[in-house]
Amino acid sequence: MSYPVGDPNIRPTDSADSLGQNGYQITQQFMNDYGHTGVDLANGASGGEVRAIGPGMVSLRLNAASSFGFGNVLVIRHDLPDGTFYSLYTHLQDGSVLVDQGDEILFSGQPIASVGNTGHSTGPHLHFAVKFVNTLGCGYIKPGHCASGDIFANYVDGGPLQFVADHQTAPCPPRFTDFFNRPDGAVVNGWTNIPSGAGHNLLVDNEKLTTPAPQGDDRAGIYRPINLTFPVSAWATFTHMNGFGGLLNRYDAGFLFGNDGTIVGGYGVFLGRGDQNYADSSVALVLNGVTLESQASSFQYGALINLFATLEVDGSMSGSVYGPEDSFDFSFGPRSVNVPGNNLALIQGFPDERSSVITNPTVDELNVEHACNTGPFPE
Repeated sequence: MSYPVGDPNIRPTDSADSLGQNGYQITQQFMNDYGHTGVDLANGASGGEVRAIGPGMVSLRLNAASSFGFGNVLVIRHDLPDGTFYSLYTHLQDGSVLVDQGDEILFSGQPIASVGNTGHSTGPHLHFAVKFVNTLGCGYIKPGHCASGDIFANYVDGGPLQFVADHQTAPCPPRFTDFFNRPDGAVVNGWTNIPSGAGHNLLVDNEKLTTPAPQGDDRAGIYRPINLTFPVSAWATFTHMNGFGGLLNRYDAGFLFGNDGTIVGGYGVFLGRGDQNYADSSVALVLNGVTLESQASSFQYGALINLFATLEVDGSMSGSVYGPEDSFDFSFGPRSVNVPGNNLALIQGFPDERSSVITNPTVDELNVEHACNTGPFPE
């Protein structure tokens, strides 16, 4: 889980002198002398992003006219191993709510609204609470302020911020992109080489990743750490290489998730085509060097294609292959998979050396993102 405003991984402070590292200050504590049922979080302005603390489903959405002073309201149901809980977000800015009752919240940190000043409010803030029951309840539990019968037993012990802290998960990994637009030579930029059987590494040439020389059926690769606790997608642009006798449109390249720094370790998908004389374009699902399944493409791969692949946490893999004019979608169902490492590897085959003209394959415009990512890719 993550905190609903400010830095999602840093707990807001109650310091009167500073907003702290989170960016929001606690202006009212949970269960204070006034019987406050949540925490109020503010930074002096409206419009700040409000995010769901975790995945779940929107169980209640109310506008200011029907929320008994809470302004615009969202409640999200979270089914967790230790029980079912409801997170409450109130005083949301008019026109800012991004989800509706019944919508699924896909990940911790998903934007849902903006901080506002609607309802009975003395300034822009988020009233945030976590309950055991799917009710709006009261802002204060004390005589004369709560006609609904709400009680503190409806709320989690320790308050909502402690609840998030107790259920905090790893922060969402940042997006990553590599267009290989750097001087010719070693790949660098956080990548580690996986040499071919003959000891050759992939390299950057003319702002693309490529092979240094033909080597028949050999492969080389590069890898970098990746977080596999979230669904993750990778995509890139690939160009063909030559086969025997200079025949073109040959492909042997792909992604391995959970790679261990070896040429075969991991679980992923590979593009394959013998050469222009073969109508065998396909995507293969592989695990540690073994092909588990293969799906034939609806078109034959040409000089340039794009591969998009998504690995879900249940082991299913899906995506698409598309060229300038054609595309085909593939899907491999859920399965139990034990991967040997915690890296993403890009693996590339070498052109056939039995040719007077060598066409080296290239890889460009590589992107990696997790389901929890929002906003644009880095420049």
